[in-house]
Amino acid sequence: MARDQIKKHIDQMTEEEVHYLTQECKWCATQPMTFTKHAHRRRIRFYERDVRHCLKRIGRHSDLIEYNEVWVDGTCIDRRVLLRQTKHYYQTKNKKVHVCFVYSIDNKRIITMYTNDVNDQHDTLDWSNYDASLFIIK
Repeated sequence: MARDQIKKHIDQMTEEEVHYLTQECKWCATQPMTFTKHAHRRRIRFYERDVRHCLKRIGRHSDLIEYNEVWVDGTCIDRRVLLRQTKHYYQTKNKKVHVCFVYSIDNKRIITMYTNDVNDQHDTLDWSNYDASLFIIK
């Protein structure tokens, strides 16, 4: 079973793609959702209500970072978005962090979550991991 992921960064998306994903996320916020076992283990004082809040308020309380398709044997089995919560931050021992999470649009699940330093500008981002030609609206 060949498994691949294809990603598109927000900086590579058209306005229409950003709008489409924003609308998808807002709709998903109204649907039942679950957390994967992995996300449960990673949960960082961030709960379903927080996820729903971020999905509903992209651009005001959270940022869309990337879109990701998971492919198995030539078939797309999942569409995901990476969001960063930006309205609030959490103080760890020696830094301020935002919560980031990967949400499955198709399966209505939180795949994983982690913290990211609020000052991280992602200067080391590897653009070879992204495909600007990926069509999001199908």
